[in-house]
Amino acid sequence: MRTTLSLLLIPLLFTACTTYQYVTIDSTQLQKDKKDLFTMENDTMRLVYSFSGAGGNVTVSVFNKTSQPFYIDWSRSSLIRNDQSFTPQRRDAELIPPQTSITDVVLNLNEQGGGIPRLIIPDTAHSSRYHYPDGSFIKYRQVDYSEARSPIRLKSYLTFLMGPGGATDRVITHSFYVAAAVHSHAYPSGFGPYHDPGATLYVWYQ
Repeated sequence: MRTTLSLLLIPLLFTACTTYQYVTIDSTQLQKDKKDLFTMENDTMRLVYSFSGAGGNVTVSVFNKTSQPFYIDWSRSSLIRNDQSFTPQRRDAELIPPQTSITDVVLNLNEQGGGIPRLIIPDTAHSSRYHYPDGSFIKYRQVDYSEARSPIRLKSYLTFLMGPGGATDRVITHSFYVAAAVHSHAYPSGFGPYHDPGATLYVWYQ
């Protein structure tokens, strides 16, 4: 019986010793939709960015609104984290036929992006409560950053090949930054304020 109880307590002890850091991304260039996805739309395409999940999967979706195919050239595209450039996992040019879309996870910020540092949550950071339907609640502290003072700034650099034979290059860039960080011992599925939005990622520390 003691052995069984000890085995049952191991996951609880592991969770209690684990700190989860929830990091929210923002942009002064792009608006977020209802799912907290960053979107840009013009006569040619609809471009959507997501930074979500464990470690921060950077997902890019492109919808071709035209009647002609074009390409996204991943070999001449990159994601810049502060002053360091990272090449997307895909290294070839990808065809986007007319009136269709492609979606690619180009990299994970915590794995290929140099890691997400453990951001300091000062004692002076404002404290909030999230109330659950059963009447219980969880307390957490959050620190907010302006774009100028953000510890992590990101920039996408995407190269598109347009026109007949993809003869014309078109470069589209957008900037992002870490706007907020929260620490909690609650795992993602048990942390009420987190609903896997497109603008929030998480990492964990022992």
